[in-house]
Amino acid sequence: MGVFVYMHGLQHVFAKWVYANMNTVSESYLASYIDSCIEQGASQSELLALIPGATAGLRSGDLSSGSSPMSEQRYPIDLIFKILDFAEKTLGKPDIGLLCGTNLRPASLNELGSAIMCCGTLRQVIMLNRRYQILTQQLGRTNLKTNGDQAHLIWEPHYKDAEYGRMVTDVVMAGHAIFGRWLSWVHDKKINAVHFKHARPSYAYKYIEIFDCPVSFGQDENAMLIDVEAIDAPLPQANEKSLAEICQRLDVALANLQPAKPMAEQVSDMLYTEMSNAVPNLEQTARQLGVSPRSLRRSLQAEQTNFRLVLEQTRRTLCAKMMADNIALLSIADRLGYSQQSAFNRAFKQWFGATPKAYVRAQKDANAAFDQLAP
Repeated sequence: MGVFVYMHGLQHVFAKWVYANMNTVSESYLASYIDSCIEQGASQSELLALIPGATAGLRSGDLSSGSSPMSEQRYPIDLIFKILDFAEKTLGKPDIGLLCGTNLRPASLNELGSAIMCCGTLRQVIMLNRRYQILTQQLGRTNLKTNGDQAHLIWEPHYKDAEYGRMVTDVVMAGHAIFGRWLSWVHDKKINAVHFKHARPSYAYKYIEIFDCPVSFGQDENAMLIDVEAIDAPLPQANEKSLAEICQRLDVALANLQPAKPMAEQVSDMLYTEMSNAVPNLEQTARQLGVSPRSLRRSLQAEQTNFRLVLEQTRRTLCAKMMADNIALLSIADRLGYSQQSAFNRAFKQWFGATPKAYVRAQKDANAAFDQLAP
């Protein structure tokens, strides 16, 4: 049995203040860091001294029983950095983040971990984690982007300094690799490449041992590159009924933690992310959001909209962004899911009041006029 932190005793008023004023992590997520550091030789009493109101105790039984995320204490995210920094300095292990990441288990994510174990594909795992990730930690968000036959699993941290957050990034990326192999029961499936924003550390060889693929540092993003077919392959332990039941509890916990996003906004976010590869239909979008198609329709109707309208609004937003990035109109039409140029032209005229060619010509004329007037 692992040794975990049993963290009780903080005043209820303090807990409410934490919710309202800073990013937090769940008790079980913080406890997994403590447990990993203790296993590496860190002093339990000294680690606990870093945490206000913490007492020593066994948490393995509690976590494996799937306690409610609503009953968990929340702690400021700065404690994660303090724990990793303490372990690195006292143990002399700059790779402590990688070690913590390889020790992450479903119990570390509480009921989110249970939901992940019921998913049908790794893509569903990724999108489910993205939806409920703030229940376990608010250090950053994981995103998925696809380009042809390759998928990029991206860690987007809230901290800006890549070197400051190096160890946390190590935890997250190593955890993704371990979870993916464990869930799919395919331990020899190759990751194509892994990118890190932070500079190459002294223990760079340890990354090769964990990821077993080319690893690059000083990159534009923290990303794991894998085949799309791998994230869409069926998982052997899928259980749709149990997944739906767990997601209902997670939805309640999410609503209690923060005001829920309108369903239309959730759908738009999903479409915006997925449209780089193909335009999902309503059924596919519902599956990615962890709800039934019928439930999705009802929720959108309650918000006085529907899937088609949200899709068109998202296409318009994405079209405007791509034009600002000087992407060719033919490429824009293809990415937005228009197989025929005439259909794209009609949609474009509805959005912007002119055909694509007329709009581009008007923009060029306006820019030329501005240049003539400029001093």
